[in-house]
Amino acid sequence: MRTNGLKFLGLIAIFTIFTFSCSDIDKTLNSNDDSISQIAQTNPNLTILAAALERTDLVNTLDSEGTYTMFAPTDTAFNTYLSANSYVSIDDVPVAALKELLLNHVIGQVKKTIELPASGYVKTLAKGAASSTNTLSMYVNITGGIVKLNGGAKVTNANIYATNGFMNIVDQVIGLPSIVTHVSANPAFDTLESIVKSTSGTFGDQTAIATALTTNVTPLTVFAPTNTSFENATTGTGFAVGATASQFSTVLLYHVTGGNVESSTLTQDMIVPMSTIPVQNVTIDLVGGKKVKDQANFSSSIFAADIQCTNGIIHGVARVLQPAL
Repeated sequence: MRTNGLKFLGLIAIFTIFTFSCSDIDKTLNSNDDSISQIAQTNPNLTILAAALERTDLVNTLDSEGTYTMFAPTDTAFNTYLSANSYVSIDDVPVAALKELLLNHVIGQVKKTIELPASGYVKTLAKGAASSTNTLSMYVNITGGIVKLNGGAKVTNANIYATNGFMNIVDQVIGLPSIVTHVSANPAFDTLESIVKSTSGTFGDQTAIATALTTNVTPLTVFAPTNTSFENATTGTGFAVGATASQFSTVLLYHVTGGNVESSTLTQDMIVPMSTIPVQNVTIDLVGGKKVKDQANFSSSIFAADIQCTNGIIHGVARVLQPAL
């Protein structure tokens, strides 16, 4: 009986250890219960990040209680960024710009990589020049277990537990995204990207539009069609079959309007002047969902709203808007 009793006590001990081990499974990479700031300060591969947090007074923010997930660039990633932007050290980066850059690596929620969208957007804490209230979007794509951010940075060490969230080590600094950045990052917009970046061939030279979407000093709103919608518009009986380079320019400009027009500001029958020359309008239809109606009276649903960029905002649309050509 005593032997059985010892076995029973042993089983209880094993069960207890197993239970506590499971509850602490996310802490295995960091057993010191450090905050995000403290992890950066003690990791020998994150010394530049730690210095940047100090310089921008973000140490206290990421040391305090909260719900954060940080994508932390390594020293190698920062050195590559500094060199590419002609900086000698992190101290050469203007403080305001550096602060927004760092905030672009932080989302205000606790997210393990398994909880991130496989193909979709999260909001960072950074703000671009286009909006003082709507924070910048980050595109997440997970393929084969590899987490890629804004089409560039990859997570190399995931789900490091912190007392106020999680840290994920990344191999690149994630720059503030422009309109072109987000069009390039999302594979659903590959055809749009190829047309905007075209310099010859079927779509002609669209360099002027690509430049305008990159260097604009006032915000722009882009209604971005999907690959499938461009295929429908440029094959068979599509309205853009055989379009000239100039006509493709008109099609592209018919998807752009001035201002940072967030979806919450759209109203029923709202007239939106687009950037064509001369100006052609679209009409907003909110019956049964948010839609954009073009000159040909076709409606295109908005399937991805408010993709915030530094120089404007993108709304994904399911149909190429048809202007008068």
